[in-house]
Amino acid sequence: MLFSQKIVKIKFQNPLPNYFLYGIIISARVMMRVVGQSSAKLRTNVYILERSRTMTKLDAFAREQLKETVPSFNIGDTIRIHNKIKEGTRERIQLFEGTVIARRGSGISETFTVRRVSYGCGVEKTFPLHSPHVEKVEVIRRGKVRRAKLYYLRDRVGKSSKVKELI
Repeated sequence: MLFSQKIVKIKFQNPLPNYFLYGIIISARVMMRVVGQSSAKLRTNVYILERSRTMTKLDAFAREQLKETVPSFNIGDTIRIHNKIKEGTRERIQLFEGTVIARRGSGISETFTVRRVSYGCGVEKTFPLHSPHVEKVEVIRRGKVRRAKLYYLRDRVGKSSKVKELI
């Protein structure tokens, strides 16, 4: 009898007290082997879907800080960032427009890097995606690229430093 596509919750006694693995039991023989196995042997028998542990205070704080509406843009897009600048007691919005050359991380630590050429000098800024200082992100034009990181644009000069527009 096959237990295919049955999701089970497995608790280990050894590594951490509140450590669970969610997996799919492949066959009845595997189901009998699950009890008392180490995690390394278990991975070969059970397809691991998700790891979870009890939420710590740090995870709860990070989840509160996440933005509800995340702007959708990709690598190669030309975007305009409305960045909140605080000078003494005053606050103002500063715009930064350029091409997205990198996006990294996940969750609260996700960042993106924007590059523009200003007065003949290349300027790159890295912005945290969920920062309260990033007021708004507008997509000016979509770029057609085949790379995840566009660091090669640093070496290009003139028209070759442009990214083709996605039509």
